[in-house]
Amino acid sequence: MAPSKGLREWFGHDPAKWPEFQRRYAAELDGNSSAWQPLLSAAQRGPLTLVYSARDEQHNNAVVLRGYLQGKLQAAGAAAGGSGGAASARGKEAKKRGGAAATAGKGGERSERSAKRARRSEE
Repeated sequence: MAPSKGLREWFGHDPAKWPEFQRRYAAELDGNSSAWQPLLSAAQRGPLTLVYSARDEQHNNAVVLRGYLQGKLQAAGAAAGGSGGAASARGKEAKKRGGAAATAGKGGERSERSAKRARRSEE
């Protein structure tokens, strides 16, 4: 689920706009649960990989979506008395460019450091 064209164009991958981009994209997600609900359901069953094509591994829509889904998973896990599923974000050419990956939820959390180790082992 990508942000709206207007939001993508406004953001323009400008790190100075990152906090506001996160807020606006989360608001778009809040207003469109039918778009992210299937992703949340998949993440509750096991690992979910989100793919993005931005060059910036830290300031892109997959990072926001991962955090958004992780929040929903944690809320669902707390309500059910357990942990949620897993969500991961990985660049479109992760092996080639060393894309980011981080997983949280069911099965524990994987740190950025372990994600870097995983990327190195994939190469």
